[in-house]
Amino acid sequence: MRIVRRGSAGLSGSGPAQTDGKTILFLPPVREPMGGGGMIWWNLLGAALDVALFSLMATAAVALGSGIGLAYCYLAEKKQKNEEAMK
Repeated sequence: MRIVRRGSAGLSGSGPAQTDGKTILFLPPVREPMGGGGMIWWNLLGAALDVALFSLMATAAVALGSGIGLAYCYLAEKKQKNEEAMK
């Protein structure tokens, strides 16, 4: 069994490493671009935006449903009044 570090033995590059099943490949640790815990703020911002967009979509769906319901009730009442006036 061979132990190979990335970048040696022809395994350079960022693509998936091809091994023969008998080789242990050690990849270097991935460093966060902003260092430390900087990425967590982007994750929290993304989560906050997801919650805001979901709330906005839910509000729009409720408003649309309410508008359709009110329009249906209005038209049904108007139709009933027209039928009563025709009698």
